[in-house]
Amino acid sequence: MHRCCASVPRVPPCSRGLRRVFGHRLSNAAFSLWFYLFKRANPILQVVYLVLVNGGWVLFYINGQSKYIPKESIHHAFIDLTLLANFVSFMLCSTSNPGVVTRENAPQLVRMFPYDNQLYLPKVMCPTCVVEKPARSKHCSYCDRCVMKFDHQSVPHSQPLHSESDQRS
Repeated sequence: MHRCCASVPRVPPCSRGLRRVFGHRLSNAAFSLWFYLFKRANPILQVVYLVLVNGGWVLFYINGQSKYIPKESIHHAFIDLTLLANFVSFMLCSTSNPGVVTRENAPQLVRMFPYDNQLYLPKVMCPTCVVEKPARSKHCSYCDRCVMKFDHQSVPHSQPLHSESDQRS
């Protein structure tokens, strides 16, 4: 199990109690919801982030900006630029490819990243994706795909992975 996966239990801690009180049908629905929220990538955390950041900015813009910052101040432009930079960087992180290994690009990645024959051995297949694993690639259990130079996933149920695309040469 990945270190990022260790913090979230596979089933809710109160699973026995749920089954006794609510029966199998409702407890299975609760387990499905638990699995969707905490064990698979979903956009809920991203939506919450956008609502909090943009909602806070809108509240400040409506209620506080004119009260606390003089009209002639250059800070008005910096506030707008900061919000725009935050939104653009969020969208770039959320939509960028983390370096997914597919059947089409696996042979190219195998040639690009040589095996060291100690930790990374040639001809090792990912049992889930059924693709030859290039050196330093791992299968992400949350995204259910192989990722090049897999480092970690900050928040298990968010989209962005920290992997090859985040690293500088």
